[in-house]
Amino acid sequence: MGKALLGPVSEQVMVLQNIGTSVLVSPNQLPDLHQLLVEAAKLLNTEAPDLYIRQNPVPNAYTLAINGKKPFIVVHTSLVELLTRKELQAVLAHELGHLKCDHGVWLTFANILTMGAYSVPVLYHHLILILDCQEVVISVLMKLAGGCPSLADQLNVDAFLEQARSYDKAASNPVGWYIRNAQTRELSHPLPVMRAREIDEWSRSQEYKTDPRVDSLYMKRNVWIWRRLVLLENRYKHGHILSIFALEISFLVYALPSVTVHSCLRLQGMSRSRMRFLAPPSPHSLGPSLKAAALNPTARFTSPQQLGPARHGCSGAGRRRRRASPASATNPPQLSSIQSVVLDIEGTTSPISFVTDVLFPYARDNVRKHLDATYGTDETNDDIALLRAQVEQDLAEGVAGAVPVPPDEAGKDEVIDALVANVEAMIKADRKITSLKQLQGHIWRTGFEGQEIKGVVFDDVPPALEKWHASGIKTYIYSSGSREAQRLIFGNTTYGDLRKYLCGFFDTTVGTKREPRSYYEIWQSIGVDRPSQILFLTDVYQEATAAKAAGLEVLISIRPGNAPLPENHGFQTITSFAEILT
Repeated sequence: MGKALLGPVSEQVMVLQNIGTSVLVSPNQLPDLHQLLVEAAKLLNTEAPDLYIRQNPVPNAYTLAINGKKPFIVVHTSLVELLTRKELQAVLAHELGHLKCDHGVWLTFANILTMGAYSVPVLYHHLILILDCQEVVISVLMKLAGGCPSLADQLNVDAFLEQARSYDKAASNPVGWYIRNAQTRELSHPLPVMRAREIDEWSRSQEYKTDPRVDSLYMKRNVWIWRRLVLLENRYKHGHILSIFALEISFLVYALPSVTVHSCLRLQGMSRSRMRFLAPPSPHSLGPSLKAAALNPTARFTSPQQLGPARHGCSGAGRRRRRASPASATNPPQLSSIQSVVLDIEGTTSPISFVTDVLFPYARDNVRKHLDATYGTDETNDDIALLRAQVEQDLAEGVAGAVPVPPDEAGKDEVIDALVANVEAMIKADRKITSLKQLQGHIWRTGFEGQEIKGVVFDDVPPALEKWHASGIKTYIYSSGSREAQRLIFGNTTYGDLRKYLCGFFDTTVGTKREPRSYYEIWQSIGVDRPSQILFLTDVYQEATAAKAAGLEVLISIRPGNAPLPENHGFQTITSFAEILT
């Protein structure tokens, strides 16, 4: 009855308010935003709704589904100003997910209750939940929580997970349980700490880790999804929260759990007044489209090219290749069956001697000079914080060469002396740890910028990169060195800047190179349909084994100075990139 009397009125108010105070995005008006929407809709296999840009100082986006009218998404101008193109596309993908799950039908009744004489502005019911992809979610949600990008680097995932554990502990007694449920019963999205805890548990689960094969992961992740939904349903008994969380988890079938924790972290602190539904749907409201999405993720996520890592000179050059049958065990894979190539650096694109005899000594010889010259800057403070944490772990584990780093109060010289001793020990042991690689990258930057260092690559590498790029094959780098160091090497080679042929860079933040999970994460970030459409080249047998376990095609590079391979290793080898058939 209320719907019959007030529904059409409230709907008309919302429609007129948005049309009258917003700008409609179209191919002829704000075409870049229109293209982002079309790509996101194609990704989710759904029809693109209308998109309006509305002047508002509060960063937000929301979706409205009106009876008998085309649904539309509204994005505030402040959100457009705050986010990058990829981040905006992640927001649009989330809003499209609401439409795909029929969440827009809640809005009419909710607005009837809140509008009264429809003089109150439309309440924004949807906060931003992001379709995860490498690096994008981190920047989106931290910007939303902090309001400016400069605060993002100061947030810490481990601290937020500890906060999540504290939240659970505080809510474990009867009083805390009652307060938690009173606080969350009308939220349209789960609390960030709740999402962080659930995703962290997921990433640590045995089901998630034990089998890197794709089909098994699909099955295990889907089993995990529905088990977690049952757990959440029993725990919270609120169908709207359950449904939203199901939406998020179905997206995260293709997600990076560690990145998603960052997402939860950056959503913390948002206004709760904008997160309420006054009339949530009943429990057990998982629609058929949502169930299909979770049980068959490949049907929706076909080729999310826009979700890959930050690209340099790789804006869709060439044609997208069809997937062919896997390469035989006796011949190197032909590139007609490959859509992306991932390259190791040391011993693959570059001589080992370039790293051991040029880069490492330069970092070792200049670490004191660099720390002394940059001490107190934000970048070096971050480097020192990472090194302190690593040294504390090393001391606890009895790692040889680790010495305590005194507090800042001890004085600059004492702190630098201790840091230099630790860094030299780490370099001598050739440790593949983020704290060392990040500092080395910053030291090498000075050398490259001053023309003291030039990147060295084998003669067959530049023509191969150029040929693959022209053929539409996307090439990425995966090295234990930091991404900044990778960009410096390929941006300052004796052959010039080769970054125009590269689509992105991966380092140990996705995982170590001897773990299958790392290559699984790279596959997810690149966005091809199957891991077998990625060719990985390395000189290290253990890395080749890990990549193969994750489903990638693998070639081992035989270069001068490389370590010998085990007998009967079972991998195809090449001595030049020119041997790879095209």
